[in-house]
Amino acid sequence: MNFNQITPHVITTAPKTINELTGTDPSETVALTCINLPEALIIVDCGADTEKAKKFRYIMEEHFNKEISHLLLTHAHWDHSDALNVFQDVSVVISKKGATKIKADIKVAESFTIGSKRNEVFFQVSEGHSPDSAFVLYPSDKVLITGDNLLSCYAQVFSNGKIVLDLYRHWESLDVKHIIPGHGFVVDKDYLMNVRAYFEDLISVLKKLESLGLTINQVLKHPDLPEYCYKDHALWEEGGRRHTGWVNSGIKYWYRHV
Repeated sequence: MNFNQITPHVITTAPKTINELTGTDPSETVALTCINLPEALIIVDCGADTEKAKKFRYIMEEHFNKEISHLLLTHAHWDHSDALNVFQDVSVVISKKGATKIKADIKVAESFTIGSKRNEVFFQVSEGHSPDSAFVLYPSDKVLITGDNLLSCYAQVFSNGKIVLDLYRHWESLDVKHIIPGHGFVVDKDYLMNVRAYFEDLISVLKKLESLGLTINQVLKHPDLPEYCYKDHALWEEGGRRHTGWVNSGIKYWYRHV
């Protein structure tokens, strides 16, 4: 397991570049993150691999010489929460809608703050990718952890696209430097802005094509479609071994909703 220390207080399994990713399946690319607060350690997402979660927990507690107090779950999808049993002795925080999907002693919150004034960690439910989606912000280190509302090794997958685009605009207004997506490698605000701009361009083109009465198959082949902003990333089209065509899935989603 590789670790990426992006600030003195934040370590994540999300690598620095796409070339450092190991595996293509969602369960292999999900990011586990540790935030070192003066009082204790905070873990964001535990993944699906119990052995990986155990190793991550052990190494983080050894490295920072303190125990974990909270596990924050960005949502309850299996690839982010199936290793929950590794953290049975800590406080688990998740949205109310997400709490119905897991069995654990949990703290339900739509917003939650941990830490002292200068080192606060904010958990905020946002919806978007899923009704229970949340993000985590650590302002003192300018770190944003997005959950699956932003991905950097697959194309974006929408449940509520309007919420996601509004969320991108909100995140762009924040003073953040390091962005840890739900899957993939650590990115910056430029990456976020490029993804948002792509979908805004796509929506604009799709509105014109919809007015022409084109079928979705005609739309998918249309030369006016903007090129995907990170089309050269190795995993974007594949979306993992069991998930294909995520770029086209996004186009189909927006064509239904323009």
